[in-house]
Amino acid sequence: MKNIFAIMLAVMILTGISFAQIGVMVGANVTNFKGATELNLNTRTGITAGLYLDFPESGFGFMPSILYSQKGATFSSSVLEDGVPVNINATMKYDYIEIPILVKYTLETRTSFRPFLLAGPYLGILVSSRMAGTGSSAGVDPITVETDITNQRTFDYGFAFGGGIRFDLGNISMNINLRYSIGMIAADKGQLKNSGFSIMAGLLL
Repeated sequence: MKNIFAIMLAVMILTGISFAQIGVMVGANVTNFKGATELNLNTRTGITAGLYLDFPESGFGFMPSILYSQKGATFSSSVLEDGVPVNINATMKYDYIEIPILVKYTLETRTSFRPFLLAGPYLGILVSSRMAGTGSSAGVDPITVETDITNQRTFDYGFAFGGGIRFDLGNISMNINLRYSIGMIAADKGQLKNSGFSIMAGLLL
C-alpha cells in the first residue's frame, strides 16, 4: 500500500501539480463495519470536510484530498440485569484524518456540466475512537456513558470509487460526487473493517 501511494504521488508531480486548482469540500458519511456478521450493526452518519486538488482537464487526471472523516457504526441490544430488561443504544465513533488519492476521468462535453469517475486508494490516520451509549429500562432514568475505545489501529487504508459532476456557475466552479469506500485492514485489530458511502460538494477557490 505504501508503494501505491508513492507511485500515485510521483505521477501527480510529473503530471504537474502546479496546474491543479485547490478547493474546499464538505459532505456526509454513512458508514458501517464489515467483517463481523455476528454483530447486529447499523450505520452511523457523520461529517466529512477538508481540502482537495482538482485537475479540470478532460480525460485522466487526479483529485487528491485531505479530509476529516467521521466513521463507525451504531448498534442496539437488550440484556437482563437482575432479571430486568435493559435496552442499550450505542455509537462506535471512529474519526480519521483521511487522504484519498483518486484517479479522475472526466468526460468531455459541450456544456459547462462535466461528469467524472473516481477510483483509487486512501490512507486514514485515527484521531479518536470512542463509544457513546445510553442504557434504559422501565421506571428508571436513562444512563448515558461515553468512553474511549482502546487498543485500536492508528491507521486505516483501503480503496474508494465513485463519480460525480463538475459544473460552472458564472465564475464559480463546483462539483458534487458520491463515493463508496471499503477498508482493507481491520480497524479494531480484529474483524471490523470500515466501509460506507460519502456524498460531498466541492467549491474551487
